[in-house]
Amino acid sequence: MNPRMKLKAVRVENGDTQEDAAKIINVSKETYNQKELGKRDFTLTEAVKLAKYYKKTLDQLFFDNSVNTNKTA
Repeated sequence: MNPRMKLKAVRVENGDTQEDAAKIINVSKETYNQKELGKRDFTLTEAVKLAKYYKKTLDQLFFDNSVNTNKTA
């Protein structure tokens, strides 16, 4: 799953609007929307605040964990 979609899914699952999430990281709703859409990047501080709020690791919230782990003998 696209990392930005993971963040949105967690936010919606938690019952939060973009405005709610924007307040957590102290930005406007418009700025948050741009960040969630990938038009702007989250700062590390913002990412940590969201991860703590949603009780997720940064990996769980922002990174694609579908790394190919095929090993050859």
